[in-house]
Amino acid sequence: MENVKILAAIPRRKDLSEQEFHDHWRHPHGTLSKKIACLRGYVQSHRIVTELLPDTQMVYDGITELWYDSLQDALHMGSDPAHAKYNVPDEPLFVDMDGLSFTFFEEEVLRSRPDVRSQDDAAVQWSPTDWSVCVKIIQLVDADGSVDWAGESDLALGDEIGAYRHVRNRPIMSVHGDAPPFIGARELWWPTLTDFRNKVGKAPDAFRSLIGAAGRYHAMLAQSERVI
Repeated sequence: MENVKILAAIPRRKDLSEQEFHDHWRHPHGTLSKKIACLRGYVQSHRIVTELLPDTQMVYDGITELWYDSLQDALHMGSDPAHAKYNVPDEPLFVDMDGLSFTFFEEEVLRSRPDVRSQDDAAVQWSPTDWSVCVKIIQLVDADGSVDWAGESDLALGDEIGAYRHVRNRPIMSVHGDAPPFIGARELWWPTLTDFRNKVGKAPDAFRSLIGAAGRYHAMLAQSERVI
């Protein structure tokens, strides 16, 4: 199985300020995560509050994206010595563990990067793997959300709002059975917050149509920071 990843929705400990949470997540937690041998990729997405999303954007303070070469690597990360030594005892220091939610996903790429035929030379050169920081929308579709959250018009709507990369994720049912925490996830990338605001500002109806198709969901605008 290829393109295996975990999206972990993270609420902060309520006795911590937002700044304390985000700083601890970056360091020491993010620094220690580099020692986990089975990780192929690790991205932290730190919430940016926006008027474009409903109040449910406040439920989670960030989302971790963990990449693996295989499903077995993902399932056995708990056995990794570095994970057990560093990350497990560190998580309760900044995370509300009762609200933490993990979902195993397989990725479907609708648009990998801007069209090479674009007239925007800078856009053509952009790739999320080339930059350690970018901006993204992450939408997690609730278990009681719409089963039709992924539609035929998704690619066109994503292009209309100027997303540089557009990915849909579906839960790995062999892990979650018939009850995954989230029945789907959408990710959309822009290189900067200003670019996001300019592009979405020109097509607000397309943004609402794409995100609203999920019915019940948790979504956040985030600064995405690649650690590995």
